[in-house]
Formats: sequence, structure tokens, C-alpha cells
Amino acid sequence: MKTKLVLSICAAVPAIVAAAFASIPELVTLAAFPEAQGYALEIGVTLRYALASVVFMVAIVIFSMRNIEAINDQRAVLMGCTIAFAFMFTTIIALSVFRGIPLQVPPMIATAFVAVLCLRTRSKLEPTFSVL
Repeated sequence: MKTKLVLSICAAVPAIVAAAFASIPELVTLAAFPEAQGYALEIGVTLRYALASVVFMVAIVIFSMRNIEAINDQRAVLMGCTIAFAFMFTTIIALSVFRGIPLQVPPMIATAFVAVLCLRTRSKLEPTFSVL
């Protein structure tokens, strides 16, 4: 798969998350914290709005890197995306195991898929070596 397409997919995942955080923050908060109500729910909703902007910023940065032409730069960006999405996958699992937050299956699947896709695409790119 071409790097440009993979990075487009990498940008789409956080963009979808940001859209969900911004459009249905109460539902997303209640999915993570079913017992939340009153002031705690308001704090959760406020944090979802803040997270939506940060996650959307990440999506824009990834999307803007799609046109990198140098193979070594593509490999570096794909490795960064692999690490980032793998870390998010691990965090989703850890929150469920250690904090008792219900397992969020769709984000877990999406982040794992994107991490593997980035790593696989990176492994198919041959590194280039230049002599100065």
C-alpha cells in the first residue's frame, strides 16, 4: 500500500475520534464512566471538547505529512505513526485492566489495525543511503 494512502488512513482515525468527541461528548464520557453524573459528567464533557481539539490537531499534522517524497522520511513518519497508534492501543487495554474503564472495542481495533498497517507499509519501503 502506498505511503500517502496509509497516512491518509492514519489521519482519518483521529479525525473520526475528534468528531465523536466534539459531537457527542456526553455519550463518549458515559461510555468510559457509566456512573458519572452531575459535576463529574460536566468535567468529562469539558475534557472531551479539549481532547477533540488536540486529537484533531494530530490528524491535521499526520494528513499534512502525506506528500513526503524521500523514502527515509516516509519510513521515519510511518515508524512514528506505528509507535503512536501502538501506544494508544496499549493505553486502551491498560485503562480497562488497571482502571476498570469498560473496554472500548472499536478504538482498540482501529488503533491496532493502523499500527500494523503502518509497520507493514514501512517494512516494504527500502531504506536509501546517500554518501555526502
